[in-house]
Amino acid sequence: MRSSHLQRTIQIPSSLFYLIVAFIVPVIQTSFDDVIFSNGKIQNLYNKLECPRRNNGSDSAMIQVFIHVESIRDIASEAILDFYLVQRWNDSRLGQYDQEIKITGRILPNNVWYPDTYFLLVRSLLYSAEEQYFIIQKSGWIEYNRKVRLVTPCSPNVILFPFDVVRCNLVMSSFGYTDEEVQYQWEHGTEGVYIDPINNDVDHLGFYVLHTKFSNFTLQYASSNYSALETTVFLERKYTAYLLQVYTPAALIVILSWSIFWVNIHATPARASLGVTTVLTILTLATKSTSQNEKHVSGKLTALDIYIWACFVFVIFAMLEFALSDYTTYRKKEQDMIRKQQLVENSKLLSDDQFQSPTIQEENLANEPMLLNSPCSRFETPEILPLHSHNANFSTGLKEYLIENSSPPIKRTSAETAFGNRQTFDSSSRLKRRKTRKGICDYLSDGYLLNNSARVLFPIGFSIFNILYWATLYVLVRSHKHSHEYQGSISTNNPT
Repeated sequence: MRSSHLQRTIQIPSSLFYLIVAFIVPVIQTSFDDVIFSNGKIQNLYNKLECPRRNNGSDSAMIQVFIHVESIRDIASEAILDFYLVQRWNDSRLGQYDQEIKITGRILPNNVWYPDTYFLLVRSLLYSAEEQYFIIQKSGWIEYNRKVRLVTPCSPNVILFPFDVVRCNLVMSSFGYTDEEVQYQWEHGTEGVYIDPINNDVDHLGFYVLHTKFSNFTLQYASSNYSALETTVFLERKYTAYLLQVYTPAALIVILSWSIFWVNIHATPARASLGVTTVLTILTLATKSTSQNEKHVSGKLTALDIYIWACFVFVIFAMLEFALSDYTTYRKKEQDMIRKQQLVENSKLLSDDQFQSPTIQEENLANEPMLLNSPCSRFETPEILPLHSHNANFSTGLKEYLIENSSPPIKRTSAETAFGNRQTFDSSSRLKRRKTRKGICDYLSDGYLLNNSARVLFPIGFSIFNILYWATLYVLVRSHKHSHEYQGSISTNNPT
């Protein structure tokens, strides 16, 4: 039988651990400072609160900055940047060593001057304590490199979405030293930013780097001026996915809605189901697109929204055309049935009138007038359909009555003649307007004519809209890309 050995784990309390760290860190920092200030002369002359001015203190200290962007993530109204911030400056007080001093890791020298660089308008900022190093060269040049993660604001051109260019700004300056004490400049000329093309997630997020722009300026705050640097990264959005997933389906749904015009006009259930399906489909596509792009546009109107809702309007108009044509067709069918019934009744009355006297026929004519009942009847002159016009005696008597009661022509003056001509002109113009309104009403009252016209007008209207939309969008995008904002250069190779 084997004997079991119990292993006991010694646990150190967390408070004791932090106490040990608090004791060791100053010791290590002191050892680093002892190495740096091993020369007693340097230690006596050095003051970490004084910035290293040039030319024996007559000129301000010059901080050269270089940024190596490792990754860009979560690009929307803001972006997450992971980069290495490299700062170089010359401190003549430390330029008396025989060899280079390099310190890496979490603990750096404590009694050395550092630039108080800070970033403006960032959402959050995090410095990595492990990924940093500090180098003192023999000539007195100091290089300080540390990894930074921050969330910087970005400005997309929302109205051109998804054909826009996103602009992300990064501004840095000294927090406490004025431009008379510290000056900032980009290292390697104007290409002070290098974007790693391999590790960054720009391509996976649907972007690619268009340009980077660099500038240095003076930031005025209160009564003092501060030297500042600014870099702007322009990221162009890849729109191929939007063309395939949104634009093409929306256009196809509009084209599918035109099939209502080709289905039999009497097949009301089939046309209704097709129209409702297209309306619900385009509405679902619009809602989904709006929800997915909310983080990119922040609820503002975009070019994509304009196209989708224009397609929605075309589908709605197709549905309204179906409703109008179906109503007019049903109304016309109902009127035809009424006419047939009236014709049957008239034929019966005609057979009975052959045995009636003219007096009874006149009473029937006065008591049974029949008007054509149609939606456009108010633009027509009411015509009484005589049910007994076949009676020759009655017709002859009516003519004689009209001739006897007619008055002789009256002679008119020139003024009366002019007034009469004006009345004639007004009546003719009113007649023309009445005929025009009657023609429109007749057009809208014919379901077959509406369907045949819609087969031509809807494709023409949608084609005109697409030509105007894409031409306007092309001009706006082209002018935006070639504006002065994109004058700059991009660093694609790691400078040495």
